[in-house]
Amino acid sequence: MKQITAHVFPTANLILQSPLDVFEKESVILRCRAKANTVLKTIKLYKNGKVLEDHTVEIPVGMLTDFHIHQASLKDNGKYHCTGVKEDNELVSSNSVKIEVQELFPRPVLRASSTQPTEGGAVTLTCETQLSPQRPDVQLQFHFFRDRRSLGSGWRSSPEFWIHTIWRENSGSYWCQAQSMNPSVQKQSQRLQIQVKIPVSHPVLTLRAPRAQAVVGDVMELHCEAWRGSPPILYRFYHEDVSLESCSSPSERGGSCNLLLTAEHSGNYFCEADNGQGFQRSNTVSLTVRVPVSQPVLTLSAPRAQAVVGDMMELHCEAWRGSPPILYRFYHEDISLESCSSPSGMGGSCNLLLTAEHSGNYFCEANNGQGAQRSNTVSLTVRGNYKVQHVSPQKRFSWSFLCQSINKKANSSFHWLTNFSLASPDPVPEQLRPPARTPAKRPFNIILLTSYLSFSYSTLSPTWPLMG
Repeated sequence: MKQITAHVFPTANLILQSPLDVFEKESVILRCRAKANTVLKTIKLYKNGKVLEDHTVEIPVGMLTDFHIHQASLKDNGKYHCTGVKEDNELVSSNSVKIEVQELFPRPVLRASSTQPTEGGAVTLTCETQLSPQRPDVQLQFHFFRDRRSLGSGWRSSPEFWIHTIWRENSGSYWCQAQSMNPSVQKQSQRLQIQVKIPVSHPVLTLRAPRAQAVVGDVMELHCEAWRGSPPILYRFYHEDVSLESCSSPSERGGSCNLLLTAEHSGNYFCEADNGQGFQRSNTVSLTVRVPVSQPVLTLSAPRAQAVVGDMMELHCEAWRGSPPILYRFYHEDISLESCSSPSGMGGSCNLLLTAEHSGNYFCEANNGQGAQRSNTVSLTVRGNYKVQHVSPQKRFSWSFLCQSINKKANSSFHWLTNFSLASPDPVPEQLRPPARTPAKRPFNIILLTSYLSFSYSTLSPTWPLMG
């Protein structure tokens, strides 16, 4: 109960006394005191002009009348005065006093060192309030809560509470209470949400293509996912350490990005996951984008402009575009030259020792597993490699000739013709005289028929004119 002080009004019949300071929950005494030699029959107390209490008893001279306000609060604020009725029914009135009930301490505010702490870290809670300096002897106590659960051992003198290691399950609504013992004042803070953040785990990058081997033109999906971590998580994708900006986006269940593949998309990829608690990087994943082969070009290279039997000819097939290895196959009249097929990255080649049978059409194919491409057709004519040599004149109308194969390995048989008519039905030696006398001024021609195995072909040697 607070000590009563009052101003003294010597001429007043009644004096109302009150404490100078009134704080919440305190008991307050308002004392209405009559002047000496003044006898009052009744005394009334007024608040803001309205009667609060009526005493109808006779009060001896000099007696005190106390009015009590129990556990003062803001509703007790106002102007107070008292009145009395003397024995002669004269009404007397006291001075007015103003009562303003003050807060002993304001409502506390709960603060946290972090409202989004990282799992495994420490958090400090502080229940902040300020005791009135006019009541330095009052002691405050504090109590901390999460949701409906008390933290620690209950009331404590320290306004701080330490959570040394906070876990995901410690997320929730926190609040505190502050109280004084005398007078008994208790106040509660607003609730404070604390969301424990879980750092992202090591993300996993997955490349998803429509086939086992990615090909130019395919749409490939890059998917990055961290199996643990508080959302939202920002996923970023990288190709050869260069960020794919169009692919970066926040997500809760993994991030994805689609790429229309070109040859330039071959290389190494990785992704990053970041939720503000530190980023994590995935392992590197390599991608090879296969480039289908372009139409190959077939080139026939012989030692002379006109290929002849016995020449060594090179067939070269090359596709200017396509991922290695490329398998090149060569064809003669739609029949594969099996001995010439081989994988290569810089074009394929094949050498042929020409015979007459090698005349015809050639093409090649290039294939790297993404579909074969065929070259244009190239035609080849192989000429016979023979010559007729004038050996020596005999008689006036008789000559000796030599029809000789330059390729000594050729197994040849010969027939002689005059003016493209067969002169002898049977094969003859390669060196002989013409079969008959030749009239003057008539050219004499030789044709050679050569058989290889089961194939027959004919090649005309150069003509040698004979003039009579």
